[in-house]
Amino acid sequence: MSGWMVRGLRTFGAALRRALPVILFFLSSFAIVCAVYGLQYVIVVSVVTVFFQTRYKRSDNTAVKYLRLLIIGSVLMVLGYIASTGLAACVVLNICVPFVLVLTQSSRFNPKGYFTYAMLFVFLSLIPPANPAQLFIELIVFWGGVAYLAAAIALYGRLTRRPAAAALSLERALNELGDLLLLLVEPDRQKELHERFRALLRTLHQMSYHQQFFSRQTPDNQLHDMVSTLAQRFSYLITDHEWRAELDEKRIAMLRELAAFVHAVSAALADGTAGEAQIVRAQALLDGMDIPEGRVRIFSRSLLHMLTLILRTRGVQLEDTAYPLSWGGI
Repeated sequence: MSGWMVRGLRTFGAALRRALPVILFFLSSFAIVCAVYGLQYVIVVSVVTVFFQTRYKRSDNTAVKYLRLLIIGSVLMVLGYIASTGLAACVVLNICVPFVLVLTQSSRFNPKGYFTYAMLFVFLSLIPPANPAQLFIELIVFWGGVAYLAAAIALYGRLTRRPAAAALSLERALNELGDLLLLLVEPDRQKELHERFRALLRTLHQMSYHQQFFSRQTPDNQLHDMVSTLAQRFSYLITDHEWRAELDEKRIAMLRELAAFVHAVSAALADGTAGEAQIVRAQALLDGMDIPEGRVRIFSRSLLHMLTLILRTRGVQLEDTAYPLSWGGI
């Protein structure tokens, strides 16, 4: 068997293993709904499967979140039915409901947080139940689907249980970012760079907190936003390699100096000495930056400005418990 066929089979096998939990959940849900309620209610299965796909690997699936899904989903199903009763209701609700969902369910780091809820509303609007009695049955199907969802996620978590990762403080998060900076200028370690960067983004996106419309703004929330933004700015260099054509000794030295500074900030946060000295050092790096205009310069200045904001925000909390991140995969 030729090499490309072997690689293709391995790629297919890996993709199938990743998708298998979602496939099994969909097929089993489909079979249950068809057997108990009939084929006309299987549209609910597609929506519940999307909820499973987005949540089965997360560690923050609490009873409150399932209850929230039940309440919001039920309201959207009723609104979807109302939208199907007349043109005026259809127009008004299809304008208002998506707007409210985007406003309340999305965040800077989860911009598509509204998507699955919107699917629920749209699907039930396009294929509505014929009467209130069928709507009630559809609601029962959805409630049962959420219960099955919770059970399936719990079972998946039990079958794939891994040792709990230690909580990662703000200083350890910065230390990881400092390591990524060093990997940026190591051509033979780009695979490691991409793996660690993806793990970092995945962890931040799976955090239970996202700054949404009704979230209460606190210093901890601000720090979470800043760390997430800082990580996202690495994609400016990691996902696009064109900037490497301008990588010379000065730029390499700048990135290594930034890495050393980030590590120093991490150490200072760890021993409680972070403060004005690090802010002054960041400003000195900004003022003394002599590399030419380009992506490395833009990235470096952006990173230093964000570190300054983090230090100022963290400064009032140095005597409190370290800012915790639920870290996974790194």
